[in-house]
Amino acid sequence: TAGQTIPEATRDGVLAPARELGYVPSAFAQALARGASRAVILDFSDLPYGERAADVLRVFAEALRESGYIPVVNFLAVGDEEHGFVRRMAAVLAPAAVITVAPLADATRALIESPECRVISLLSTRDILLESVASAAAMQVRYLAGRGHTVLGYRGSAVPELAEFSEARRRRAHDEAERLGLELHDLGAGTDHSDVLARLARTGRPVTAIAAYNDEVAAALLGALHDGGHRVPDDIAVMGVDDLPLAEHLLPGLTTIRFGPDGDG
Repeated sequence: TAGQTIPEATRDGVLAPARELGYVPSAFAQALARGASRAVILDFSDLPYGERAADVLRVFAEALRESGYIPVVNFLAVGDEEHGFVRRMAAVLAPAAVITVAPLADATRALIESPECRVISLLSTRDILLESVASAAAMQVRYLAGRGHTVLGYRGSAVPELAEFSEARRRRAHDEAERLGLELHDLGAGTDHSDVLARLARTGRPVTAIAAYNDEVAAALLGALHDGGHRVPDDIAVMGVDDLPLAEHLLPGLTTIRFGPDGDG
């Protein structure tokens, strides 16, 4: 009732047993009272889940936690340009904010944003995301060219969720090789050993270095080259992307590029 106060003794009589029982106030009740919860949705569905994406996520999640917010992460529905799943999450959670990698479509943003819920995009356009991802391939080509390699190969990823990013890196590798006057052969995609060896046999001039989409593809390349009797790096060098922990345990050790909140990318 408006203007009514609860005696301190009565308040303590209610709260003391609640504390003993470990009662946690309902987030839904609090959200109804405030119009928004302390939840913040981190929508990383524009990125395929992986170790480096998780590194970036941890930075954001920890910062939110220290500020008193509860991070709620979405990696589902990769490639869902309409962000339908995020819309449903926001409707259920009534978050204080939704943080996305690439910007939401105007219609989607209008459905989510309100005085109680901010929508924040880390990048101004999706093209910036693709440019950032593709830049790794240019770095690989420049690095290998600097080591004296003039006939290169590029092996992409066959993971469906990575198709757009893999194609962006493939195009950038070809553009950078052309800019530097190098020969670059498309060695397909995926981790199939026999496919890689068959493609290498059809290149004409021997490929002396291969840029791989990521460290997983590079690890498969090391196995395929070993199966085909190629010495790495004496006959063919291999370079990955992501600097995953597995890279230092491979034989030979894998040259790779680190992308992440504290890396070069």
